[in-house]
Amino acid sequence: MAVLKRIGTFLLFVGAPVAAGAAASAYREANLPPRGPYQNVKDLKDAIVVVTGANTGIGKAAVHQLAQRGCHVIMACRDVEAGRRARMDIEQALANPDSVHIEVIRCDLADLHSIRHFVDEVSTRYHRIYALVNNAGCIQYHPTRTRDGADPTLYVNFLGPALLTELMLPCLRRAGTQERKSRVVHVNSRLQYISQLDATAIQQLMKRRTSYMPTDVIRELAKAEHEAAASYSTQPQPTQRDYASYYGVHRDDDDRPAEPDLPPLHSRLMARFRRYGEALQGYAEKAYGVASTGVRDSLRMVGAKAEGEEGLRGVGKQRWNSSAAYANSKLLQMMHCKEMAKRFREEGAPITCNAVTPGMVNTDLFRSYPMAVRVLTAPIRRMFMRTPSEGAELLTWAVTSEELNDSNGEFFADRKAVRVNDAAKDEFLVDMVASLWRQTARQMFVLADEAG
Repeated sequence: MAVLKRIGTFLLFVGAPVAAGAAASAYREANLPPRGPYQNVKDLKDAIVVVTGANTGIGKAAVHQLAQRGCHVIMACRDVEAGRRARMDIEQALANPDSVHIEVIRCDLADLHSIRHFVDEVSTRYHRIYALVNNAGCIQYHPTRTRDGADPTLYVNFLGPALLTELMLPCLRRAGTQERKSRVVHVNSRLQYISQLDATAIQQLMKRRTSYMPTDVIRELAKAEHEAAASYSTQPQPTQRDYASYYGVHRDDDDRPAEPDLPPLHSRLMARFRRYGEALQGYAEKAYGVASTGVRDSLRMVGAKAEGEEGLRGVGKQRWNSSAAYANSKLLQMMHCKEMAKRFREEGAPITCNAVTPGMVNTDLFRSYPMAVRVLTAPIRRMFMRTPSEGAELLTWAVTSEELNDSNGEFFADRKAVRVNDAAKDEFLVDMVASLWRQTARQMFVLADEAG
């Protein structure tokens, strides 16, 4: 009996881990990316490729693989020192480091001004860019804000890459030909499938520059804005006195209508501000039974029911959904990819825009998660997930494969085109996202207003 007990204990503490390791190894082997040969694009020698998020993980591995193929790689990194250390590691790993061209330039995708400076520096030094790989990604365990008050998940995964791509288009156009088109490659995710964004949600998220709000908050905000807009025609027009007091000038005895004697644009803005504020204030008082003193207080009331003390600046930690936020941002990125591909086809531009998913890869994407979560999941990630080098093989294929020269607006997994979220097929939603992100960029005083 004692012998059987010892054998059972041995199997439990030794046999079970060995069996689990063997199963994990078999699973990883069955899920490795395709490694068959493919036809490379001609004349890749010294072709300039920009890779974002290149100092670690998939980006770093992609830089290594592209440099091996003779490309001149620009590492766009938020942390320049980390980028330089990564470059040294890559050069030391290459057989002939003196023959490769790798450089590091700062680019923080959460800072739209940093993106503009990056593009200015790159376009001044290099007039032709063969490929742009939007690899950098972000997922936040708790809601955080950039210095501009925006959600970094939305900026790093969607708004930043969208702006970077648009600003790099002149360099991409100059490098492309119909025989060897320039390429934009977005690193996306199958998590886009779980996103349930519709037109209302997209409008509210983009207005508040965040990647996630609970559905009830979105509906409350949309309802408030709808009722306020419907009340415009019933609100009294502001007077000269109202307009003057708004700009800090006291004119108590002047009740003439504001518009005749004022600049048209300013008077319209003032009338809109006042009518919207009064209508929204009435809605807040009716819905919550609390008197408010202005537009900001009214907006806080509308959001308070579901958002708590943080108001419209964010969602409380207890209601934040990091997976949904990441999925939403990736769906928006896929929509932008579809819109750009459509534009390139209509213009006959020598550029393609596609998205790829490298699968489940063991990177530091989840670095914002608590240390305990990362430590406990580390063995599972090592056993079942792909390595950064394996994940980067699909990026390298998307940049260098001859067969993708005419592919546009596709989503690839393991070298095969796969389906996208149904919302990314809706041309109305795709066009709306393109319009909204441009408005956001213009509001940040980065992208010039195309209308003049």
